[in-house]
Amino acid sequence: MDAVGCSSERVPLTVTVTNPSSVGQIAGLSSIDAYPNPTAGALTLDLDLGANVLDLTVAILDLQGRTLQSTNWSAQTTGQRQLDLTALAPGHYTVRLTDGTGQWRLPVVRH
Repeated sequence: MDAVGCSSERVPLTVTVTNPSSVGQIAGLSSIDAYPNPTAGALTLDLDLGANVLDLTVAILDLQGRTLQSTNWSAQTTGQRQLDLTALAPGHYTVRLTDGTGQWRLPVVRH
C-alpha cells in the first residue's frame, strides 16, 4: 500500500486532449489566442474571424460557474480586444465567448 492508500500496482496512462479551449464551436471563429496567462489583470484576446462579423458575449466565470463580469461585443471583427481582470481576486477563472449557439472557453489565472 502506498502513501495515499492505494493497494493496486500503478499503471501508466496516456491521455490525449483535443481542442481543450473550446466547447462547441462558434461558426466563423477560426482561432483565438489569449495572453498573458497567467495575468496580473489585463488579458488580450486575439480573434481571427476572417471576413465574418459576429455578435459575441464574453463572460468571466468563477470556479462554480457564476458569471462575475459580462459584456456584449456587437459587430465584432478580426482583431484584438482586452479584458480588464484587475477587479478580480487572484485565482482561477474561465473566459467564455458565445454567439448564442456555440461557445469557446479558456481557463485563466489571475495572479
